[in-house]
Amino acid sequence: MPVLAGFVVQNPLARTAPQPADVPGSRLHIPDHLYRLSPWAKGTDELGPPGPVAALMRQDRRSVLGTFGSHEGWVAVSAVDGSYRFLDLPNVDPDTDPSLSPDGRRVGYVLAGDPPQGHLSHAVGFAIYDTSTAEVTRLRLPTRFGLVPEAIGWTGDSRFLVAYAGQQMADPAQSNAYKVVAMGLDGSLRRPPGAVDFVQPKFGTWGAAITWSGDHLLQVWNPGTGERKTFAAADSFREARLGPDGSRLVGIGEGPAPGDALTDRFYSGQKTRGGAVRAQLFLAGQGVHVLGWIDGNTVAVTRIHEDTQTAGYQIDAADVTTGVATPLITMEAGDEFMLDPTVASDLLRNPLSGHHRPDAGSDPRHLLLAAFVVLCGAVVLLLIRRANR
Repeated sequence: MPVLAGFVVQNPLARTAPQPADVPGSRLHIPDHLYRLSPWAKGTDELGPPGPVAALMRQDRRSVLGTFGSHEGWVAVSAVDGSYRFLDLPNVDPDTDPSLSPDGRRVGYVLAGDPPQGHLSHAVGFAIYDTSTAEVTRLRLPTRFGLVPEAIGWTGDSRFLVAYAGQQMADPAQSNAYKVVAMGLDGSLRRPPGAVDFVQPKFGTWGAAITWSGDHLLQVWNPGTGERKTFAAADSFREARLGPDGSRLVGIGEGPAPGDALTDRFYSGQKTRGGAVRAQLFLAGQGVHVLGWIDGNTVAVTRIHEDTQTAGYQIDAADVTTGVATPLITMEAGDEFMLDPTVASDLLRNPLSGHHRPDAGSDPRHLLLAAFVVLCGAVVLLLIRRANR
């Protein structure tokens, strides 16, 4: 991957005052229920930045000009007052979900640009959006045909956005030179020492570091200090998070499912004296995400409850020793695009707040329909008058 070419900090003028940037973490909370926002609701371009964010959700979004069409957007839920708004991220690549930092104060995303003729990749680098000031720090990585990002995530201390990406080749169907890189809050670029083994599509965290797995290895890297560790694992996890003291692990890997199939399952394990990780299935239901550790024995997870059909996604608090899970955060049912939220994992240690249903908003189609009816009535009345002459 090429060397850093430069970064740009952009500070757009907010139209409303942002939430105070100095709100202490102890006063930030995740709501105990998450709602769907009206697809015609306003975004940060109109309302200003949301302040520290408790949850980030993918959701259908529409505009008045595109009343009968839609595109994918991202909803930010305030950790201060529980309000909802769409995030308007400058030059965001819509093909990769943004990543919310553990402290909720920044959103990292893939930066989009114009692709070369005949190429599909719009990715040209990475960006960090400050949720209190709306400042955007950009890191462009010049390549001939663009980047192919596979995963982005944050270190546990919210200081580095980490990405796993390759370079698009001349043949649009091919890419290579996949690497792990870290972008600091100041736009600096860092790389892990040594070769990087195959990375599964999700990053995890441990303390100030970031974790990934691949080929029966669990990798831990702290971009701030440059320290990197590798642990042997019996399984390759799609996502893995080490506990606060580094001795326990919760991850998602392939496991048995009804009908002799394999699907993503939750594993809990502990490092042995030799540094190896031994894990076993500990929680029923299909695994989606390990959101973070609530304490040294409890994790927050998003999973699919297999005894339900539509509203099967839920965020639970799971005991990693007993496998007992209790509902933690419920979600509004019935919309497939809102089934997979991420939360500011640092805030899982705080009490949950009560929820606030967002404003339903007005559906402009009703106004258009009313205007159409009035217009049709006027035309009919005109025709009647002409016929009676």
